[in-house]
Amino acid sequence: MTCKLDQGQVSSPGANTTATVTIGAPGAGEANVLWRVDWSYSATPTAGTGNLTISDGSATVYELDIAASGPGSVDFPNGSWADPNVVVTVALNAGGTSVLGKVNVQTSVESAR
Repeated sequence: MTCKLDQGQVSSPGANTTATVTIGAPGAGEANVLWRVDWSYSATPTAGTGNLTISDGSATVYELDIAASGPGSVDFPNGSWADPNVVVTVALNAGGTSVLGKVNVQTSVESAR
């Protein structure tokens, strides 16, 4: 298994914009595996806007509300395995006017289980 971090797995858009990393479907018989997601907001998100979601295809499989500025992360020590040959999307909601959000994702592609 190889963990990789490449340009397509980092999102740092402008203020009040959703930071999104989309990991393409890896191909038949393979699956995307998430190992770690890091995020940050430059200031406290406007009430109710701070949110991180991970989608496996069209299904939301992980959702977390974020109420503070600064960095945060979630590790998946055993990997969070997506369904075979589907797109995985990690999105950090826009945090409000003048708030910058960033998200970084560490993944690998493995033979599907």
